[in-house]
Amino acid sequence: MNKIFLQAIFLAQMIFLPQIMINAVSTATHPFEQLTTAIKKDAQIWADEVCSSLSQEQQLIFLNLFAFNDEATIPLFIKCAQYIESQEEMLPTYEKLGLNIVQIIQKYVEKIQEKITRKKDLTEKEEERLWQKLETKIQELYAYINQIYYKVLYSAVAAKKTGLVFCVFDNDGIIPHEKRTRLLPQSL
Repeated sequence: MNKIFLQAIFLAQMIFLPQIMINAVSTATHPFEQLTTAIKKDAQIWADEVCSSLSQEQQLIFLNLFAFNDEATIPLFIKCAQYIESQEEMLPTYEKLGLNIVQIIQKYVEKIQEKITRKKDLTEKEEERLWQKLETKIQELYAYINQIYYKVLYSAVAAKKTGLVFCVFDNDGIIPHEKRTRLLPQSL
């Protein structure tokens, strides 16, 4: 499950265009508005679990996982995900995160697939265009889920943490506490 989740997220990160995230977030009527309540509820339950079962350092590591959300930070995302996978006490929370994200995306995809299959007399080109559009929407949905989970977890971590919320990873791996200087943003 862990490796599948990492590969799925990695693929989404690789394909992911920063412009998609900007467009997804700045839309007046958000295309995923109907999913927002469920995503926020899942994110809050998950964040409560993270904050109650993991150390502050481990909470920061999960927060960093969400913060690495563009092409420039793919290597950091990979290091962070690999670190989480190597920590036995973090695995259940990581697997739950993967399951939550996959379930939300699956629910969305099934709904859209149903709409596409109901359309009659589609040419092969029209159908291909619809599937390509679905791929783009899945990337946007992933960015939206990432943004919500980050915001919810950031709020929970910041409320419990006595110090500042720093970036924990660099190209060499985990940054020692005394050398952490880059703050994580309050929202993505």
